[in-house]
Amino acid sequence: MKTIARHPLSLILELIGFISVAIIAWKPLALAQVDPKWIPTGSLNMSRAGHTATLLPDGKILVVGGDFGPWDYGSDGSVELYDPTTGVWSITGSLKIPRLNHTATLLLNGKVLVAGGMTIGGITNSAELYDPNTGTWSITGGLIAARYGHTATLLQDGKVLVAGGSDDVDSTLASTELYDPVTGTWSVTGNLNASRIFHATTLLPNGEILVTGGYTKEHVSVGSTVYSVPVSLNGAELYDAATGTWNITASLNTARNSHTATLLPNGKVLVVAGGYWSGGPCPCYFNDLNSSELYDPATGTWRITASLNTARNSHTATRLPNGKVLVVAGSHANGDLNSSELYDPATEMWSVTASLNTPRLDHTATLLPGGNVLVVGGYKVAGNILESLTSAELFEQNVTPSLSINDVTVAEGDAGTVTATFQVNLSAPSTQPVTVTFSTANRTANADVDYVGSSGTITFDPGETSKTITVVVDSNDTLELDKSFVVNLTSAITPLLLMAREWVRSSTTMARFPRCLQTFPLGAVFSPGTTS
Repeated sequence: MKTIARHPLSLILELIGFISVAIIAWKPLALAQVDPKWIPTGSLNMSRAGHTATLLPDGKILVVGGDFGPWDYGSDGSVELYDPTTGVWSITGSLKIPRLNHTATLLLNGKVLVAGGMTIGGITNSAELYDPNTGTWSITGGLIAARYGHTATLLQDGKVLVAGGSDDVDSTLASTELYDPVTGTWSVTGNLNASRIFHATTLLPNGEILVTGGYTKEHVSVGSTVYSVPVSLNGAELYDAATGTWNITASLNTARNSHTATLLPNGKVLVVAGGYWSGGPCPCYFNDLNSSELYDPATGTWRITASLNTARNSHTATRLPNGKVLVVAGSHANGDLNSSELYDPATEMWSVTASLNTPRLDHTATLLPGGNVLVVGGYKVAGNILESLTSAELFEQNVTPSLSINDVTVAEGDAGTVTATFQVNLSAPSTQPVTVTFSTANRTANADVDYVGSSGTITFDPGETSKTITVVVDSNDTLELDKSFVVNLTSAITPLLLMAREWVRSSTTMARFPRCLQTFPLGAVFSPGTTS
């Protein structure tokens, strides 16, 4: 029997005849950002800065330790959970050893590894594991070297690389260590070429780790007095996990520490702001930066990109689902900041966006499953004193998400039934349930003769982006041309761009035919507080 495939134009005309308003597109529409804003969300139970915030597999945020200030060094060891669906903070199990300026890493097994940091008794080498299933902490193997101000990076093999930091007030570390979750132990790996603290590390797509900047401490003698002088670094290095060695790569154009480094969708790394030390041996001065640089792993080179509108250090940088980078708050010569800026990799330009309700530095910023960004705690400057904060805020972007449904081709048998399974995708997770109505409609195939007509609803729970719809197709031994029906998606609750796809049934082939993607805007309005 001969198989007939229609030209895509026939599908377009057919769909336009079925739905009076149609926008023809060849790919899903991008999310549109409109009027971003910061909204206060529930307050922490304890003020804190120098803490960590980790997104857990269930979508909650684990906030650990910090300075309950000023300079309390996390004396009660409290830990809190933020639930994005309710906006409420709750207390969970306390650390065995209170700490700040530590690291927290989500392991592949779902547990969270906290390592090192400062305690009221000094700098610690202790490490602990948080189990989200029980809400409790357990001691695991200790670091070989006590340290704070270090970095921790999850490697592709599931191990954790800890690099640099300091073990006292007068020196910085070049040593690095690997944590093995299987054995719960640490092992020494290759040393950095330069000791450093308050640097940044980035996992590259090829599995290498890029370390940038930071500062080292040099001992300078003036007469009988020896000074420990901070010297900011422009050096960058690459860690090869296969050999356990660090290799020098091209240097930054500007020495900096207390900056951020963010992997962009194109594989390049964006390094932003920070500052550098000058003067000395005593006094030393810290100078803020507004410059940004791009590292290209393919060439191993740096180049300068656009500068921020406001110089800052001790800020955060978060890559958004649309590929842009959100830089938030921090500190500069005049005190703490509440300003935020967006970097667009497509134009390589910065733009000012909505300001926080409360200025802060040494806070955390976490991308939530729904696309919002949660900023937590940090310090505020009160005269000459740093006071830790209890406040938390959400960066919300009003976006129009989209639904898409795939084409399906099945070959019917001579008897019985086969199943056509359609995958429906939401272009971005939602913080609230999204319910979609579906129904089948005839084209050249007839319901209850060629297939079983179907209708109903599917619901995406918060964080979900994929659901399936199944339709039963009847088989027979009659020779016939290809037949088709469509699955229509509608929604009366959320503003979704619905993308209709046609299912094509062939009795002789499993070939997939080209189809144009149709988008149908539905003019509904989001519920308050949702972005998708």
